[in-house]
Amino acid sequence: MNDLTSIWQQEDDLTPEQVKAYLEGRLQGDALAQVERIIHDSPFIADAIDGLKSLPTADHLDEVVNTLNKKLHQQLAQAKGKRQRRKIPSLYWSIIAVVLILLLCFLGYWIVSSYF
Repeated sequence: MNDLTSIWQQEDDLTPEQVKAYLEGRLQGDALAQVERIIHDSPFIADAIDGLKSLPTADHLDEVVNTLNKKLHQQLAQAKGKRQRRKIPSLYWSIIAVVLILLLCFLGYWIVSSYF
């Protein structure tokens, strides 16, 4: 899966055209057998197909896919923003912790060397 922001990118999965044709009952022979094998092999795809069957028509498939892709882009952007915001405060705390440890080590060395 090269692009993590699109739900149709895995090479071994169904294409949107195959899904539409399957839902509309236009597949026959080997194409139908291949789609049913993919559905049988993947519980995720089987659940997705069951959910898509509940749509009134297959025309809503494009709308559902576009909505899912928009939400996926938004969630990835929010997660990326949260990760970037978290890096800076943790960096400050790391620097403060290192400085405190070095000061304690220096203080310990000074105390031990001055008494012994």
